Amino acid sequence: MKFYYSGALALMLGVVQQSTAFTVNTPSKATSALHALASPLTLGPEDKIEGGNTLRTWTMPVTAENAQIMLKTDGRPMNARVEIWQGPDYTPYTMDIYLENGDVSPFKAILHFPKGTNTISIRNVAEYEFPLTASVAVEQAGELKEVQDEIQDKCDRRLIQGGAVTTIPVPNEIDSMQVLFNTEMRAHKANIEVLQGPNNLKQKIELFCSGGNRPFYAIFETPGADYVLRVINTNHLEFPINAYVEPYMIGNQLAPL
Repeated sequence: MKFYYSGALALMLGVVQQSTAFTVNTPSKATSALHALASPLTLGPEDKIEGGNTLRTWTMPVTAENAQIMLKTDGRPMNARVEIWQGPDYTPYTMDIYLENGDVSPFKAILHFPKGTNTISIRNVAEYEFPLTASVAVEQAGELKEVQDEIQDKCDRRLIQGGAVTTIPVPNEIDSMQVLFNTEMRAHKANIEVLQGPNNLKQKIELFCSGGNRPFYAIFETPGADYVLRVINTNHLEFPINAYVEPYMIGNQLAPL
């Protein structure tokens, strides 16, 4: 399952930016859907994409609705742009991704798109000396829907209004977090940042989706202490995001919901 302009955006909107802090809930019950999801996010053939604006594309089967993506490096920083192309000139999904260390914190996500002519493009926008490795695979039928339903059924929703900033401290024992966005058919624009300490940016995702039923699901590595997830809704006030942020891995075990 790409700095900080949210304040300026809020001023343009004439809206006072909100900042909300949440605490991660203590897991209580295991979920079979997430156990099924653990392995597929690490599978699929790997393709090396050189730096210097190199582009690689994957054409999805017309019957596919979801794709699993993993991006990593050999320990170097990573800057990449991921897009979904639908038809000849429509790009409903765009992600600009920054990783401080693509080996310690690879990017893992599942993207949803309607059946039809879809292509996933990954462009390495870093310098030529910074290659990345990409893995793209068609998601197992219904898996994202199962995970989405289970998370929404068992976990608390965090409503993030347009222009608002939400921070989620991560307990030290949690090694990775899972994030699910659902905007109920509305377009969404958001930044997801993973920080360690007061201001050490480890990962950043700048996400844009043009709307429709396109949930976003990703896993963020948080090994060590003093991690914080920061979600910034960079869209207008009328475009809130339903966000679910929960533990994913504790040690070598999948966290229960």
